[in-house]
Amino acid sequence: MPIDDDTSVSLSRRQWIVLTGFATIAFWVALGIIERGLPSGTPGIVALEFVRNADRANRFLVEWGADGRDMVRLSLIVDYGFMVSYGAFVTLAGLATATSVASTASRRSPRPGASSPGSRPRPPSSTPARTPFCC
Repeated sequence: MPIDDDTSVSLSRRQWIVLTGFATIAFWVALGIIERGLPSGTPGIVALEFVRNADRANRFLVEWGADGRDMVRLSLIVDYGFMVSYGAFVTLAGLATATSVASTASRRSPRPGASSPGSRPRPPSSTPARTPFCC
């Protein structure tokens, strides 16, 4: 007798949006905790991201010390998860919005030039059709 081994879980788009939204918030909170773990009075991780030269970057690394550098390494790893979850969240939310708008628009408004139920057809226009200026 065959055994049904299908244990896969299929999530809806809404569930993926919620999941990636929560993951984004969790990564953001983790990045904040890591930032607060740096020695006080030293530059933050965002300042390192916008450093303009090697001398300034080296100054940051010296100010942080070994423990601070470990925190920055951890921040880089967590930041990758944040970027993936944030990108997925925004993409899925944008697609859901576009789908919602398209389905709402198709239900509400008729095609251009089509008459809606209960309306009278428009008489033909007396002005001549305009042709493009060029071509």
